[in-house]
Amino acid sequence: MKTIFTLFFLTSISLSIFGQWSVLTTFTGLFYVNDILFIDQNNGYLVGTDAVPNGKAIIKKTTNAGASWTTVYSLTPSVSPSTLMMSHINFVTSSVGYAVGGYTDLLKGIICKTTNGGNSWDTLPHNLNCSRFLSSYFFNTNNGFITGTYIFKTTNGGMSWSQVNSAIGAYGIRKITFINSSTGFAIGNNDNLLIKSTDGGNTWSEVTLPTTENTNDIFFIDQNTGFIGCNNGVILKTNNGGTSWTQVVNNDSDNYSILTIEFATDQIGFAGTLNGKILKTTDAGQTWNENYNMTDSPYIFFCNVNAIDFPTDNTGYAGGTTSYIAKTTNAGGNQSAIESIVELHLKIFPNPASDFVYFESIDGNYEKLIVNIKTIDGKILLSKVFQGDGILDIQNVKPGIYLTEIKTNNNRFTRKLIKI
Repeated sequence: MKTIFTLFFLTSISLSIFGQWSVLTTFTGLFYVNDILFIDQNNGYLVGTDAVPNGKAIIKKTTNAGASWTTVYSLTPSVSPSTLMMSHINFVTSSVGYAVGGYTDLLKGIICKTTNGGNSWDTLPHNLNCSRFLSSYFFNTNNGFITGTYIFKTTNGGMSWSQVNSAIGAYGIRKITFINSSTGFAIGNNDNLLIKSTDGGNTWSEVTLPTTENTNDIFFIDQNTGFIGCNNGVILKTNNGGTSWTQVVNNDSDNYSILTIEFATDQIGFAGTLNGKILKTTDAGQTWNENYNMTDSPYIFFCNVNAIDFPTDNTGYAGGTTSYIAKTTNAGGNQSAIESIVELHLKIFPNPASDFVYFESIDGNYEKLIVNIKTIDGKILLSKVFQGDGILDIQNVKPGIYLTEIKTNNNRFTRKLIKI
């Protein structure tokens, strides 16, 4: 992710350490990562700020699975001293993406858009009164939301925006997400707040949470199962689409605040914390344990893990307030993500896939399978029933990230599918 102009230069090396993650020492100086997104196994993006020397807002891209990175967007503050940073990145297709951020101390948010796969970015003009936009969510290339002081909506690809909520929360809206075209959730920034929409984001109402801790991130595996990461190690889970929430078990004795949550499969998930820890669950988020600590590296003295992304079941990336990112190629070790489908006696390959997905019995004896290919918001694109080894034709599915839902009489399994 970059050409580096910093205090000093280090040749890129990889250092394998506890938890079967590797710290990539590509980044030097003071580059802070706020979000990570891979759109396939090789192509990914980091957004954040290059704190030295000018506090620039930065977007970086890799085309080789994180081995190297190139700066594709850089914006220097117009006022000195001041700091610009990018907060969040979201791709709608393999070509069209949005990134948001802004000043940390001035009323000037940034909205960027790419239409060529992130090779170049345009800064979109706007007249919204917001110092820094914090997150975005797009249903398609034209219709989406960004958050900051308020929630703002566009229906024309970011050419214009309208405010859709009144002042809710003391410090604005930190994250927004949707589980289908109608139902969405947003959490407060530096606040104990969850709000919900059931009309596609036009109106929002507050949901009571079983904790007084501030909310930091929200992530849904599917339309029913979701998680909220909070301060002081609190993780909340819903099994009914956000109607009710319960606190799950976090075995981290330090109770560091949960800053980000990401799932590689419906069973295996990860959470990034204050002070460098990555937690892992292997039971669909019921219990969480320390998997890795970025500060165990001799290169990292302090780090808040702000972002984690898994483009495949086993390969994941993590970054934060450090000049390094961490990578795993075996789902953090200890338990490979492929183990989560052993109980179905089934292998699914390849992933990513371009034309066909193969479903192959491990022992030649499994129940009838119902296979659904779904969009992230739950819309079924393809459905097929198998009574043995099968092949699913996805040639007419557009490139992107989807969910493969597999049902038997007794089980249900969901995993990511990347169509290239």
